[in-house]
Amino acid sequence: MRLSSGINAEYGQPEAIANQMDTSYMACLLVSDYTLNTASYVALAAGKIVEKLPNQQVPVSNDIMNTAYFRDTIPDLYNTYPDKDMSYEVTNTRYPSVEFDHDNIIIDMPLDLSVKVEGVEVAVLSVQLTVEGSMEHNNNKLSGKISSASHTTSVKSSQVGSLDQIDDVITDIIDNTAVPTLNGVITKGLVLPIDQYVNLNKGWWLQGGLRTGVC
Repeated sequence: MRLSSGINAEYGQPEAIANQMDTSYMACLLVSDYTLNTASYVALAAGKIVEKLPNQQVPVSNDIMNTAYFRDTIPDLYNTYPDKDMSYEVTNTRYPSVEFDHDNIIIDMPLDLSVKVEGVEVAVLSVQLTVEGSMEHNNNKLSGKISSASHTTSVKSSQVGSLDQIDDVITDIIDNTAVPTLNGVITKGLVLPIDQYVNLNKGWWLQGGLRTGVC
């Protein structure tokens, strides 16, 4: 695929939509995940999502914002930087990819998590984030909300020894940075390109992993 901007996308051509439509409806519109991935590829490319801690949800006073919290789990960190302030930065390394699953939406997004002590980067972790959410339509708007999030983590670099025992901390960081950002995008939703002509009052979801239908 080639976008109008001239950038080559990372995914192939969309599959043809050949499903039979329900003739009891006046009209049906199919929205492919290819459409949403195209928008995501352009709007949320690598580096477009950058979230930092501390923030409003996790203030400086939170325990994970000081090396003392890791005294037992990462002793090398505490011994090297005793009772020092910490900060975290989460950045997407690829656009969020979207897949429909019945009336749900699944979004995968790889992230880099930078761990800093008093502004000095001491570790970088690679996080593969997967969120699932429910979808609904209200008139001509297709939107939803996140219902669950999961992740896997690997260490890209570390100056403070093993980081194997901080998965709960990573969950807190991701749940208060990347997840709310994605939830905001899903909640804002997509206005279907027929809003000037008709209001939809009944929804029908096409089963399958590639597209959803609204009638």
